[in-house]
Amino acid sequence: MKQTKGALPNAAKFFNANMRGGDYTFSSAIADLIDNSIQANSTNVEIAVDYSEKTVAIVDNGDGMNLATLDEAMKVAAETHEYSEEDLGRYGTGMKAASLSQARRVKVASKARHGGSLHVQILDLDHITETNDWNQLVIVGDEDDLPAEILAHFKSSSGTAVIWESLDRVFDDDKMSEQEAYAELTAQVEEARSHIG
Repeated sequence: MKQTKGALPNAAKFFNANMRGGDYTFSSAIADLIDNSIQANSTNVEIAVDYSEKTVAIVDNGDGMNLATLDEAMKVAAETHEYSEEDLGRYGTGMKAASLSQARRVKVASKARHGGSLHVQILDLDHITETNDWNQLVIVGDEDDLPAEILAHFKSSSGTAVIWESLDRVFDDDKMSEQEAYAELTAQVEEARSHIG
């Protein structure tokens, strides 16, 4: 038998180039996450925009995920369910690629419909770039990492929240004022509303 060896890609390069290098727009990235929510049997999907913090959250009341499913969902090429020809994404990268196309930091919080705890995990491109280690990609978070309104949602509902922070693809300048952020995000959200509609 011939000898074999591993050939893992460079984690930092893969996430900063490949995972961010798709054709997602703000609108299509949100649409991809809404598609996930629909597949999770959600009856309500809210897009919450915090103009002062410059964040966007997509929050649903669907089936949610237990810890094992969330662990799988945070992997590249995840296998969380069987895909059909009608699905927008079928390669297990959709939530990560769509989110990282717009934001450098993505928090995913989920609570399964039939009981269980709230679980929080984070993909942070600065952390991935610094560690450059496939075994340290995901930061395990907790309730303290979530805004109060997201926590309030999970007090009475199952579902999943995907929170985009450090929106470097939306804002060219980190020093944008709240008014400028409001104008830019409003334009992007209106375009997304039209696209989704």
